[in-house]
Amino acid sequence: MAEREGGQWNVAVKNKAVHIERVSEDGEQLFDDVLDPDEARQLGELLTKHAGKVGESEQSDESDDDQDSDESEQSGDDSEDEQSDDDEKSEKKTKD
Repeated sequence: MAEREGGQWNVAVKNKAVHIERVSEDGEQLFDDVLDPDEARQLGELLTKHAGKVGESEQSDESDDDQDSDESEQSGDDSEDEQSDDDEKSEKKTKD
């Protein structure tokens, strides 16, 4: 895998397990883990789910630029708090 700006992720399969590694631009190992195939699939699903939420958020941010910012303040929108709770629950599941 070619090194990219900001470091890189390395993923490999050894001994029927998925090895994941994150390396900084300086070559420092930041993260290293071994997952069984089911854990790797679950992690992949979580990453896809959360990346999709970011993508949806970016699209709604673009359309919200045309609206008055006072509307969102008055609505009492708690979606960010709910999102944080969802993120914490998802992270706990992957750590188990």
